[in-house]
Amino acid sequence: MATLTAADYAVIGALILISSGIGVYYWLIGGRQKSTEEYFMANKSMRMIPVAIGLMVSYLSAVSLLGVSSENYVYGTQYAVINISYGLATPLAAYFYLPVFFKLGTASTFEYLQKRFGTTTRLIASFAFLLQLLLYSGVVLYAPALALEATTGLSTTASVIGLGLICTFYSTIGGIKAVLITDVFQGLLMLIAVVTVIVTAAVATGGLDRIWQIAEEGSRLEFNNISPDPTVRHTWWSLTLGGFFTYLSLYSVNQVQVQRMLTVSNLAAAQRALWWSWPMASIMSLTLCFSGLAMYAKYRNCDPLTEGRISSNDQLMPLYVMDMLSDYPGVPGLFIAGIFSAGLSTISATVNSLSAVILEDYIKPLWRIRNKDLSATTSIIISKILALVVGLSCVAVGFLAQYLGGLLQAALTIFGVVGGPMLGLYTLGMFLPSCNQKGAIAGFILSLMFSLWIGFGQPKPPIPRLNVSTDDCGFNNTIMFRDGKSLIYTNSRYELHLHGGIGTSAISGSFRLIHREHRTRVRRWGIHVAANLSSRSILPLLSHPPVSSYATIGSTRRGRDITVEFVHVRHVERRQEAAPLLQCDDGPTSSPSAPLTDGEDALAECRQIPVNGTTISQLERDIGSDQFPPNEHYFGLVNFGNTCYSNSVLQALYFCRPFREKVLEYKARNKRTKETLLTCLADLFYSIATQKKKVGSIAPKKFIARLRKEKEEFDNYMQQDAHEFLNFLINHINEIILAERTQSKPTGGKCGAGDAAGSPPEPTWVHEIFQGILTSETRCLNCETVSSKDEDFFDLQVDVDQNTSITHCLRCFSNTETLCSDNKFKCDHCSSYQEAQKRMRVKKLPMILALHLKRFKYVEQYNRHIKVSHRVVFPLELRLFNTSDDAVNPDRLYDLVAVVIHCGSGPNRGHYISIVKSHGFWLLFDDDMVDKIDASTIEDFYGLTSDIQKSSETGYILFYQSRDCS
Repeated sequence: MATLTAADYAVIGALILISSGIGVYYWLIGGRQKSTEEYFMANKSMRMIPVAIGLMVSYLSAVSLLGVSSENYVYGTQYAVINISYGLATPLAAYFYLPVFFKLGTASTFEYLQKRFGTTTRLIASFAFLLQLLLYSGVVLYAPALALEATTGLSTTASVIGLGLICTFYSTIGGIKAVLITDVFQGLLMLIAVVTVIVTAAVATGGLDRIWQIAEEGSRLEFNNISPDPTVRHTWWSLTLGGFFTYLSLYSVNQVQVQRMLTVSNLAAAQRALWWSWPMASIMSLTLCFSGLAMYAKYRNCDPLTEGRISSNDQLMPLYVMDMLSDYPGVPGLFIAGIFSAGLSTISATVNSLSAVILEDYIKPLWRIRNKDLSATTSIIISKILALVVGLSCVAVGFLAQYLGGLLQAALTIFGVVGGPMLGLYTLGMFLPSCNQKGAIAGFILSLMFSLWIGFGQPKPPIPRLNVSTDDCGFNNTIMFRDGKSLIYTNSRYELHLHGGIGTSAISGSFRLIHREHRTRVRRWGIHVAANLSSRSILPLLSHPPVSSYATIGSTRRGRDITVEFVHVRHVERRQEAAPLLQCDDGPTSSPSAPLTDGEDALAECRQIPVNGTTISQLERDIGSDQFPPNEHYFGLVNFGNTCYSNSVLQALYFCRPFREKVLEYKARNKRTKETLLTCLADLFYSIATQKKKVGSIAPKKFIARLRKEKEEFDNYMQQDAHEFLNFLINHINEIILAERTQSKPTGGKCGAGDAAGSPPEPTWVHEIFQGILTSETRCLNCETVSSKDEDFFDLQVDVDQNTSITHCLRCFSNTETLCSDNKFKCDHCSSYQEAQKRMRVKKLPMILALHLKRFKYVEQYNRHIKVSHRVVFPLELRLFNTSDDAVNPDRLYDLVAVVIHCGSGPNRGHYISIVKSHGFWLLFDDDMVDKIDASTIEDFYGLTSDIQKSSETGYILFYQSRDCS
């Protein structure tokens, strides 16, 4: 056997030095990895081409170089058909799956599963992925070691350890930037290695045409096997359908590939990178297929495996290189460097991705349990330690790869066993809103067990090889026969993805149908859900509101909501029947000015979906048919991804009767056809008020779509603030009314928005309902002069203290403040800055008093906003005592009519619900769910007596209605 020369070792050494040098560069100069965003996602600064190459080389690696070439040598070219599946999977991955993860924007793709289903689903899936990738890394680390063993005599142990440590070194210190740049360099070496095999064979045999002719003579050319028999190893159906699911799982939901695509600046660049990786991967794959034919042209008359020169098909290519190129110093080393590169690229991807998953899915949640956040420095240190540990683990697993059989088959088995169920799990979450956590977990685990059974359940029967000749070897060939093993184990490895993906979906769907769940109303000691995210590519699916599923005690309510927030719950009320769900577009499609005729349904586009075949909902039973208010309707609002912030505020406003009446009056009088946010709101309120059913759910599609057009900040699927939405809505409605008033005035008439002299505009009905006046009184301590300034307000924002009441908070709001030092008052009488005393008092009380409790404050120690969950009692009746001496209505008495409640532990995670008072009883609105509650339940939303940071359900916006307008 020929051996490597010093020149060959020099080439291999150059590969090691360059790869390590790239890691050192990005450690010391090129970014220096100061944050986990840079370490795992390159701060979204990578160019499209390196990412596209990285997508190609991550899995077209040493397994492909050694496995695909020997596949075509031994079994023929039918395998080349799999390249069709690249083209089928790429558009689906680019336009349906990738936008979801790009919107998510986190280093771990498994965070989506927590937001969609729950923490349990996330941990199960991430653990399965961790095992999958560690096993796969063992295969691809063992492959280069085989190359050395077959050519240099260097032990497999030394090869695995050496390659593993080199890869771990540059991946650990350089982060994802070093990984992607080395991918470019290593991908070039891989291509050179394969082309070298083809060129030398062409020279030796007489050209590429001669290689093709020899392959045809040896029955190696096969592209038309369309047998429907699933036990046939490779057919059009197993390679196109099975390959489609294989590559869809790789490029749609696989952490390694998705993480690479998230390193570019925007979604369009990520999609372009994915599109470019398709032809690159196909070219490399077809080149590898042809290299197998080239080797067959060399060994057609003396098969080295039959002769005993090698022990497995995977050693064919290294043997060929040493037989053909050992006389050219440095060329075998270049080929070996290409094989090394293939292994290094995949191991580096494993090291970076698994360290990201462990940090995001396990380490950070453990810190949050302790109410702590990892600093950027600590996160980087832990990330690099994890990368080192993962790299060493890959080395350990590499020694086990020799027991998995053929490399290509082993790799495909590993990916099929986990990849198919994983694809099914994500697909369920993205496209089937009715699927809940129980069904998802059941489907994933059972399909995983089924795939494991098929993939590893029994020793595989021998696969018939195409005929090989030993005429030039001096002895005859031995014909191998297949034994009688069970046919289920003879299926193509690519069908594992098909089995797993469909199995997860089918089992989950069956579980959903068989398991008739009780709808559960979560209060405390359970889980609340808030939507944070969705995908524009899946937005059309949102036009059909989900039939929300509700879990039993200790589980989670799931619908379209996809961000989970754990909140302690005290009791659970079971609901076996549900009101019908209405799918609608906020009202009739005709012009808002067109009246509906008698008998015409108020919702022209709605269709009722009865749940469990019931006609009377549980809410109607709870209220009682004899006590149900006439002409009143209680309809939940469907959550469109993250719209709990608007749903809760809209429910509160709907049950502020003066506001509801004005909105409905506006709809009756408005003759305009131009769509505005106010017309959409009026259509929504009118849809609720004119329903034939007393209870149900409505999907406010048109209102949400208009809101996202009017306000860019709401045009996303991240957590939003209910108070910011309330402020925007009230002010925007007021602006619409003023603009319409201005347009309706004839030229030369009095301008509704203020006359030419600059007088303020005439008040609108929004002012009449919500506007109050604050007067700021400032007394100069030098001259005792008192000056005052009036300010209008639509809501009062008050600070909260522990174990206090709203009355106390309002008194503190009007406490006297001393202005001194750098905050002195500019006294006009003294003509200089003087110390002064200032206080705020209410001069005019509004009809509807909206009180915003400032529950979120910035803490410099944590460098973020935290939630203030202090217990603040809000009474059912309220009278303000901090009015000015000249107040218009100082004795006005208010009744509490609605409360918007924040459930969660912080401003960026949580959920909004609302409670309202209607006709003497209280209702809880949680998106599309409506429940009757006792008045005593209001105490649950006062807050926590403990100062420990944890999840809570606390009153956030209080709506008090003046008793004289009730």
